[in-house]
Amino acid sequence: MAEEEYRFKVAIGPLTTSYGFRYWSLLFGVDRIVVYPYRQREVFWLLVNNYLKRYDADPGIAVRGEAMDGVNVERFIRSRDAKSIDPSMVRRIEVVSGYSKNKIKIYFHSGKIDVFSILNRAQTETYRQSLRGLYPEKYIDRGHPSSWLGKILKR
Repeated sequence: MAEEEYRFKVAIGPLTTSYGFRYWSLLFGVDRIVVYPYRQREVFWLLVNNYLKRYDADPGIAVRGEAMDGVNVERFIRSRDAKSIDPSMVRRIEVVSGYSKNKIKIYFHSGKIDVFSILNRAQTETYRQSLRGLYPEKYIDRGHPSSWLGKILKR
């Protein structure tokens, strides 16, 4: 498959690691996963917009849109700062519902675990459905309440 024709199936973000010091978009394709970093200017505007409670003003939306549309895919795959992962190296992908924040965990066969915190909790259900549809054999849910009371308490 030519790189110009490649389109990612699922694009997730913004996510954070390192106690909120690094921000990422996760780009999922059938044969590759790319962990793509936010630039410093994008992080600045993301933090300003979050402070102002304008969650829809994420500068990473345009980047994720390009990845889904197949525009300039080479930039995502070959970027010096991006991390490209072969899905065959992944043992499982887990979306965890926690009391303070929700997380996406990627478990590797080597024993390594990458943990990403979801900044916008309202997007968790969308991420769960997307990942379950793309990687049904690797996907696991943990801690998601099923009762109406549990859902209210986890908000």
